[in-house]
Amino acid sequence: MSKYDETIISDLHKDVYGFRPGAGWWADWKAMDEDAKQAEWDYLCQECDHQIFVQKMRDQEALKDFQARVEQMIQLGAPDRDTAILWIVDSLDLTENDLWYGAEYVCYRLHLSFDNYGLFKDAVDELIARNNYKFSMEG
Repeated sequence: MSKYDETIISDLHKDVYGFRPGAGWWADWKAMDEDAKQAEWDYLCQECDHQIFVQKMRDQEALKDFQARVEQMIQLGAPDRDTAILWIVDSLDLTENDLWYGAEYVCYRLHLSFDNYGLFKDAVDELIARNNYKFSMEG
């Protein structure tokens, strides 16, 4: 394990627990000797690694479920994979505001890792065009 780093311990705590450490945790941290701080660091690193592993397993399961859903759409009549994905995205009843966030929002809604956004770009573009939405970064 790496030596603990006081400058990022708060970030590590947040990665593990989802929130920054509170005053009580900081009081305990400041009262720890070097060995105790290293032990806490090692524990948090181990927990972070575990969280990453669990998330990867969830991501793989969600992608597997999505792929099964695509196959189901094809069995129900979608002529190809792209159309099946379009049907799935269309079934989410996305608002104009939702579509403004693009394919990443579809990943969020389907509980897929954001690195899968490329699967949905064409479907999102199609829904934007179909609804004649025009997005501008101007206020």
